Amino acid sequence: MNKENITKPSLAKDAIKLTKQWVSSQHGKCSLDDIVQLLYKQPGAIDLVDERPIVMIVTFADGSGVGVNREGLDLLQPKTEPPEKFRRSAINTMKILTSLNADSDDVLEKYRPKGGSHHWELVASGFWSEGMYHSGHIAYFLTRPKESVWVLDGVEQNAALDGITQKDVEEGLLNDDQLQAMWGMSLEEAQNQEYRRIVVVIEDAPKDMEAKDAAELMYAEVRKNDGKIIDEPDLDGLLEI
Repeated sequence: MNKENITKPSLAKDAIKLTKQWVSSQHGKCSLDDIVQLLYKQPGAIDLVDERPIVMIVTFADGSGVGVNREGLDLLQPKTEPPEKFRRSAINTMKILTSLNADSDDVLEKYRPKGGSHHWELVASGFWSEGMYHSGHIAYFLTRPKESVWVLDGVEQNAALDGITQKDVEEGLLNDDQLQAMWGMSLEEAQNQEYRRIVVVIEDAPKDMEAKDAAELMYAEVRKNDGKIIDEPDLDGLLEI
């Protein structure tokens, strides 16, 4: 793959510099996947495209990108000029906080707006799965409680009871997972139970950042931090999953 020369600063260029320093410190004890994941965790990284065995590409919010193969890291020329709100200076001033790897689920709850007057906009909704016995339904909602702050809420329901009727309960047709999901509750209560968690917060966001742009950056953080990724969307939101 030919390297493209970009003279102007870019998020990808900074990411390559940091990644090469880290690789050098590992003395050859890191895999290609390790390198890609490190790039993906750099500020402003928003997408990872896996086109192996040819290349893996990490794209950044300012339009820059990095191609990764066994021959090295390639700085990719942006195809289009990024919006002003996603230029380097704007990205570098933002703080992106996440609770996905925190010891407590409540670490970001202080950012949840008080009262019911705030408008929450659907980002994406659907079913996630991390294996046969670990799956469920989640919807991500976005709000802007302050001019420079965006908040992403994850709302989960227990998918084990989807389609279950009161007749199924009375006839003893529920499996162990379904019985556990209903423990101490009626079927209606269990099916309506929701678990809410603030998963990502952006502070010091550009004043002209739009909801879809914030949603893209925040859902990228969910991906980067091994959050619950929607495999089967069921409702249209700000993002096309």
